[in-house]
Amino acid sequence: MVLPGCDAKAGCKRAEHIRQEIEVSPAQAGEAKIPLTVSMGVANSAEWTGLEAESFIRKADEALYRAKPDGRNRVVIARPEGFDQVHPAGQLIIA
Repeated sequence: MVLPGCDAKAGCKRAEHIRQEIEVSPAQAGEAKIPLTVSMGVANSAEWTGLEAESFIRKADEALYRAKPDGRNRVVIARPEGFDQVHPAGQLIIA
């Protein structure tokens, strides 16, 4: 997802909102409700100036892969100094 003009805080809030909506919206399969979760990686272009588009997207992808072993169903942002998890309220949890 690309959000032009969106800062890191707004991007994290949006990603966390989407994560929460998916979490509370199970898939229907006949009578069965199948719980769904999603992990997302976020990167803010203002923090990664000078990167080509492919390298910038790779940063968000690295954040996604960081979210999975940390327990899945979460949002993680790639920062030049490392990775931070996003709190369910959309705020950063500085690692």
